[in-house]
Amino acid sequence: MFARQIPGRPKIAPVVLKKGYVHSGTLWEWMRKTMEGTLDMRNVTITLLADDGQGEMASYHLYSTWPSSWKGWQLDANASNAMVEEIELQVRGIERVQ
Repeated sequence: MFARQIPGRPKIAPVVLKKGYVHSGTLWEWMRKTMEGTLDMRNVTITLLADDGQGEMASYHLYSTWPSSWKGWQLDANASNAMVEEIELQVRGIERVQ
C-alpha cells in the first residue's frame, strides 16, 4: 500500500514576522486584543524590501488574518537578538501582488 495525494484546497501555513524594537505598538495592541478574547481579523500587506532597503522585491496581501502567537525578547544584553519580537499570524487567504 502507498499513500495518495488527493487534490484539494491548499493549506496556508502561519506567517511569522520578526522585528527589532520599534516605538509603534500596533502589532502588540492587536495581539493584546486577541489574548483578551476579542478576535480582530484584519487584511494585512507585507512588503519585502531589497537588501539595500530601498527597492521592493515583492508584496503580499494576507486576508482574514489574526495573531495567534507572540514571543518576546531574550533578556540577555550579550545576545545579538536581545530585542527581537516574533508574532505568528493565521491567514485565510493570500495573494502575491508584485
